[in-house]
Parts: sequence; structure tokens; C-alpha cells
Amino acid sequence: RVIQGWLAHHWRNTTNNLAFNGLNYSTARGLMKCATGTDFQILYPFNGLPPTLPPPSPTGRANDYVPSRMNSYLTSVAANTNIAPDTYWCGKDMVRYAQHMAMAHDMGRPEFATLQNTARSALENWYTYTPNESTYYFAAYPAWKALVGFQASYGADQFNDQHFHYGYFAHATALVGMYDQDFLANYGPMARLVVKEYANWDRTDTNFPFLRTFDVWSGHSQASGFPDSTRGGNQESSSEAVQSWGGLFLLGAIMGDDPMRAAGAMGYVMESTAVREYWFNEHHDVWPPVYAKAVVGILWDNGMDYQTYFGMNPSYIHGIQTFPISPILSY
Repeated sequence: RVIQGWLAHHWRNTTNNLAFNGLNYSTARGLMKCATGTDFQILYPFNGLPPTLPPPSPTGRANDYVPSRMNSYLTSVAANTNIAPDTYWCGKDMVRYAQHMAMAHDMGRPEFATLQNTARSALENWYTYTPNESTYYFAAYPAWKALVGFQASYGADQFNDQHFHYGYFAHATALVGMYDQDFLANYGPMARLVVKEYANWDRTDTNFPFLRTFDVWSGHSQASGFPDSTRGGNQESSSEAVQSWGGLFLLGAIMGDDPMRAAGAMGYVMESTAVREYWFNEHHDVWPPVYAKAVVGILWDNGMDYQTYFGMNPSYIHGIQTFPISPILSY
């Protein structure tokens, strides 16, 4: 029998067999309760994720949905087919085009073909390599058991933020794949390698470490490729971390890859639970009283900061926890 400590995301709003023994400790994540046992089981509720929501319709109420405005949005996005050259901003571009593609499809809009081609062509460019090209490709680093996209940004080539960047790839690939099975047949194997870079769920696949960016016990991912010597690891954008799991779940479902889908569900339920506890203090008992804020900007192993890496404007601090908007953020 052992004594094991557990944090709020382990025992709150879960079904578990934790037999608490009265030993409690204050930590940077609030109260840690200890349980005694020989095995510990924790079940998180999960009801699935829709890839898209249905098109809106007018209700007759004030500030109602205006179809012509939606049509103008679709036309405007389809008229701009630019794709950024780096893994982060290109990822955002591809998801935006893919989301508008799905809406155009469900509304029967002619922009569907342009949006589909834009998102699909960008992904195909990333998932292939042309000799001497300087961007839109992935390179293997066998010594690090890694796959890195170029151009890299925000230190992704040093393992920073990789699940943020490649989570966009997972999400965009899943949406494009819903309407193009040939695309999945041709590029699905490469997409699987890219998502394994941050979320390798297969312990027998030694090309990547197991769950590279995910701290299983802490319940959330780590964005820092190399932890700080005094503060430990950290993560800023909780919403992009959750997107990385939601995208993985959807991609696994679209590809018929049950282990990938299961890994996405596991990461989604755990990370979203941890986000509600540690980034938003849902129950008002995790943060120390001295932290009198409404949200965490950067969560460190030893505490939290009300700031971001790109500024201290409150709109940045709140915004980095709430995008990109999609059904994945239903938590």
C-alpha cells in the first residue's frame, strides 16, 4: 500500500476510488489530498465533440442572425487565400479556412470549393517536401525523436509550443478530411506522424516519446520545451492546448483510428478539467488569496502570472485562454 497525493482535477467532478486518509498539503495547485491504496482509478465524463455546429437561422428576436452578413463573411474569407509561412500562423490560417469551408458546405454556398482548395492545398504543401524548399515542410530529428516543422516560430524548433502549433494541423486536417477521403488516404499517414510529435499514444512507437508535451499527473500540457531552472515548466494558452486534444480526437474519428481518437478523448477531458481548475479557479479555492485576478495568463509549476509573453493587456491575458473559437471549446 502507498500514500499518493491528488489535486483538485483528480478528485473533483470525477468518478474515482480514492480513499482519502486525512493527510492534506498546500501546493501551487491548491489543496493536495492524500489517499492510501494499491491502485487508483479516476474516470472523467466525456460526451464526444461535434466537428462543427449547424448553420444558424433567424429567430425573430432582437439582434438576430442576418444571413446576408454570414454570406459576406464567407465571401470575404474566400477572397483571401494567403497562408502564413510558419507553423503557428499558418496553422491558424488553415483552421480558419477549414471552419469557413465547413460552414459554406452546410449552407450550400459557392465559396465552399475555394475554401476547401485553400485549406487542402496548404496541408498538402506541409505534408510533402520539395527539394531545396525553405518552408512548408517537416524534418525528422532522430536523435531527439522529433519531427519539426519549418518555418518554425516561437521556439517550436526547440520544442516550445509544439502542441499549440500542430494542434491546428490536427484540427484543420480533420475538417478537410470530412469532405475528402482521398486527401486522408494520401496524407493521413503524414498527419499521424505530425500529431504523434506532441501526443504519441503508442508506447511501441519509439520514433517519438510517449505523450511528449503532456504532464499526465498534473493534468495539463507543458508549452516550455526546456523548463525554467527555478519555476519549472509553464503553459500560457490553455485553449490552444485543449484544441490540440480536440483536433486529435476529431482526426482519429475521421481517419477511423481508434487509438488516436481515444488519446484525444483522454487528453481533452483531463486538460479541460485542469484548465477550469487552475486557469479559471472555477470553485474559488485553488488560487492563493493574494492572486486577486479573474484568470491565469501563464501557469508555472510553482505558481501563476497575470501576464502573457506578448504583453500585459487584460484582453491579451483573457483572449489567449479563449481561442480559436470552435465546438472544441465547449468546456
